[in-house]
Amino acid sequence: MMKKGIIIMAIFSFLAGILGCNPDEPINDSSYTGGRIDNTDHNAPREIKSKDLVGVDMYFFLEDGYALDQDNYFEFKIKKNEKGEFVLTERNREGFSLIVSDEVLKETQKLIEKHELAKNNGYDNTGVALPPEYGPCKFEAYYASGERIFYRADNNPYIAQWASDFKNYFMGVFKEAGFEVQLPTEAFELKDFRLEFSRKDVVYEFNAYNDKASIMGTKFYTDGSNKLLVNKETEWNEDLFAGLKEIIDKYDLENLKDEVDGSIFSDGEEVPDFANVLIVYKNDRRVDLNWQFPPENWLEIREELYSYLEEAFGGF
Repeated sequence: MMKKGIIIMAIFSFLAGILGCNPDEPINDSSYTGGRIDNTDHNAPREIKSKDLVGVDMYFFLEDGYALDQDNYFEFKIKKNEKGEFVLTERNREGFSLIVSDEVLKETQKLIEKHELAKNNGYDNTGVALPPEYGPCKFEAYYASGERIFYRADNNPYIAQWASDFKNYFMGVFKEAGFEVQLPTEAFELKDFRLEFSRKDVVYEFNAYNDKASIMGTKFYTDGSNKLLVNKETEWNEDLFAGLKEIIDKYDLENLKDEVDGSIFSDGEEVPDFANVLIVYKNDRRVDLNWQFPPENWLEIREELYSYLEEAFGGF
């Protein structure tokens, strides 16, 4: 989840018209004002006729769930060496270097076209003193025709889909070549999942860790008494964790926020459903959600989670 400071910076980036290192409209001023540096070339062509790519140079920061911040920063380059061979390098995380075929250049060109990167050619507008994840990112491509794509903008690690696609492709090329690529698989595999939520006057507490899982359901009455209705344990495995992960991804659970502030409710009013979620990944990345008033679509999410858990435990 984004911290408050990061959210503020994200809003700033949005207001500046920069989305995911993929600007919509260039700033019309080539100057350094208001904490920004603008060297935009407004005459740069927005269409590249050639498809004969001969090199790329890019860097960006991705929120891909790596354990350390420095592992989220990538620098990729493809350039001919003295022998005329194309060399793909990753210069920050691993220091990988690999001679690649023309096929890699063709696939790279497909990604350039997929994300229409030529439309941003010439844009060069960045903020000053931003956090690393919102600092400058750059994309540069060179063609045999002499044509070139260049732009530089404020990075947004959460929505830069073009950057994520390039990272996945290039790291996949290294992996296929036998390099020990440390892709963040563990950052997306669940180690621990805890869920507490209310449903029809029953509070459910679910815990899954490694190969064990338990669930308890307690009904609370208006007189202050309560009754344990559900108390089950089961073996837990990777397949069951994978099913939970599908629900997490489907609803973008990590980034859902409270819809309202609890302070607007006065004493005596009915309190809406609540939910607490703790997600721990295998690289120990933690997502802790505490919803006093859950998001608008929480009921849909809750029912899907409830049905999934009910089936996993063989009924409640």
